[in-house]
Amino acid sequence: MKRAIPTFVILLSVAGVTSGQLTASRGEITVFVEGFHSEAGEARVALFDSDDGFPEGVAKARKVAHVKIKGYEARADFTDVPYGTYAVAVLHDENANDILDRNFFKVPTEGYGASNNPTGTAERISFDDAKFALYQKTLVIHIHLRY
Repeated sequence: MKRAIPTFVILLSVAGVTSGQLTASRGEITVFVEGFHSEAGEARVALFDSDDGFPEGVAKARKVAHVKIKGYEARADFTDVPYGTYAVAVLHDENANDILDRNFFKVPTEGYGASNNPTGTAERISFDDAKFALYQKTLVIHIHLRY
């Protein structure tokens, strides 16, 4: 086993790969959310790596953060995220039931938003509308909620 580690290091050196490059394929995403109508409840911020489940199927999200709202704003930090293409969906879950509540006409009664701040109703926001690429160490995203 002692030979396996030096051999691995030698193979990486021959391939021109450094240890910094191995860890550099991951980054951090900071999401700032603004436009809350109240500080009640929490902000649910979901990071998706595909259109499967986007935007409301958080069970299929890569990561989900439940954060407090302070000063009508919220911040979610996603660390150790592999480089790739993602989209973020946000819900102002005022009553903490973990769903986007709607009225009789199926119009959302809680705030929602997505990365790139696409226009349209909650049902019409697609992964393609909200997607972005993470290929850097840190990325900051600003999302404005819609009600």
